[in-house]
Amino acid sequence: MCFSKQVVVLDKADIPVKSPIVLPAPRRVVTGIELFNAVKLEAPLGTVINIHNLLLADTRKMLCDIADIEAFLKVDKTNHIKFVDQDYDCDDFAFRLKGQFSVPVWSKYAIGLVWTDTHALLCFVDVNLDFWWIEPQSDSVTSKLEPWQGQNIRFIII
Repeated sequence: MCFSKQVVVLDKADIPVKSPIVLPAPRRVVTGIELFNAVKLEAPLGTVINIHNLLLADTRKMLCDIADIEAFLKVDKTNHIKFVDQDYDCDDFAFRLKGQFSVPVWSKYAIGLVWTDTHALLCFVDVNLDFWWIEPQSDSVTSKLEPWQGQNIRFIII
């Protein structure tokens, strides 16, 4: 993998935040229908995933391996930013990390922004069509939501 670093300064923040550009290994292209079905299969029990709460911004997406996501998270510093209730909380962490993944090299990958009934976080679908949750405040990657992260999906944008 190639690594290059770019310094990004948050609005009036004292923290220099490095934007990692870790190149993923392209492994598979999927259609929107394949992606929709993968997300629908992994929805928390009792959650209905449909065209009203799952927005697929593109008709096809690239899939990478979980190791690519973990390598990206390892160099990304979003999780090092201090949590401040209402000022820099879960939605801000989620938007920040999604922004990091939205650079041209990564924007074609199936990485999405999620809002549950209690929390904001990210998700992705890997090369095996497995669905994963990314917690932006800790960089944990899990296959199931923790109870504190909510149980009902308000929306997912991929």
